[in-house]
Amino acid sequence: MPTPIADYAFIGDRRTGALISPEGSIDWLCLPDFDSTACFASVLGTPDHGRWVLSPVEEATTTRRYVGGSLVLETVHETASGAVRICDVMPEETGRADVLRRIEGVRRRVTLRHDWQIRPGYGLHCPLVVQEGQTLVAVAGPDRFTLRGPHLPPVRRGRVEEARFEVGEGEVIDLHMTWQ
Repeated sequence: MPTPIADYAFIGDRRTGALISPEGSIDWLCLPDFDSTACFASVLGTPDHGRWVLSPVEEATTTRRYVGGSLVLETVHETASGAVRICDVMPEETGRADVLRRIEGVRRRVTLRHDWQIRPGYGLHCPLVVQEGQTLVAVAGPDRFTLRGPHLPPVRRGRVEEARFEVGEGEVIDLHMTWQ
């Protein structure tokens, strides 16, 4: 069942913005500007149209809030095995188009799924993806996207597959996506 539009949260950098579902999926994002084509467009179609998922594998109770009147979105997922906090932000005035996602282990251990399906052109283009250390690089036409951080999804035959990893209490993991 699709997520109702009213359930999405918004983050942005004053040049563009993203819609994030309660489950932790960025389902809409145009880069580098609002009038650019979407690289995540599953809000209008299916997951095949692009999305970036960071969510617990287990069923979770989720709460969200904006931190201190900002556009920093804090999402807390409580599961039977523990709790995890994810903070999403698009920094302003960096001269680039970035999305930062910080994952923090709050209580015990939580297994997360990580699915990064970048699809420029409103989901029409499937870029070639290569891994260079702790960086994924996706290129489609003039668009180049990089995803940096630990626990990256595996790349097989130029395509990204879903990954799963555990986050323990006190652990902090930063993921950084940039458009060029």
